Amino acid sequence: MNSLPTLLAGLGLLLTTAAAHAQNAPAADVAPALKPLAASRYPTTTLGLGLGWGAPYGWGVELAYLATTNLDVNAGVGFTITGGKFGIGTRYFFHPERKVSAFVGGNLVYSTGLHDIHITTNTTSSNGGSTYYASGDDAVVNYLPTQLLHLRGGVRWQPIRRFAMLGALGYGVVLGGEPVQYVSGNFNSQSVRNFANLLAPGGVELSFGVAFGLD
Repeated sequence: MNSLPTLLAGLGLLLTTAAAHAQNAPAADVAPALKPLAASRYPTTTLGLGLGWGAPYGWGVELAYLATTNLDVNAGVGFTITGGKFGIGTRYFFHPERKVSAFVGGNLVYSTGLHDIHITTNTTSSNGGSTYYASGDDAVVNYLPTQLLHLRGGVRWQPIRRFAMLGALGYGVVLGGEPVQYVSGNFNSQSVRNFANLLAPGGVELSFGVAFGLD
């Protein structure tokens, strides 16, 4: 019967010793705080001007909004020699905290098309050491309304917060049928077809633009 009080007294002494040891022990190291992400150099909203061959919005303007540190969404409108273009797009910037950052992006664009475009290709001939250019094949074509998916990559240079320059390479994929409709003339000529396709929406992009911060 005396063993129970002795056991309880021993247990109490053990708990008291453990509590005193815990109070005297050094505090555990606090885990270091996560390093914050570097702030973006880019303004939240920008107004851009773009130009170049095969650019998503042609020779036009775009309004862009920085939805996250690395990702913007944009909408633009412009024109080309084969009609107007308007659409939406997005870009992902790999290093927005730096002056120079690579990016990748995509755009969904609608091209209005343009009708009754006259195409003439020239032929050359020589006589007595002189070269002559003469009218060759003629055709009239319509550029039909079409949708395009532009896939692109490039570089953004942001020297100051309110100004940036962008350059891009890409390719525009026509979503749907052939955008060129031959109306009249010698449209079986390979030179006419090559030139008509060169002017058509889609294909290789080589573009340049500037952006102005609005905030």
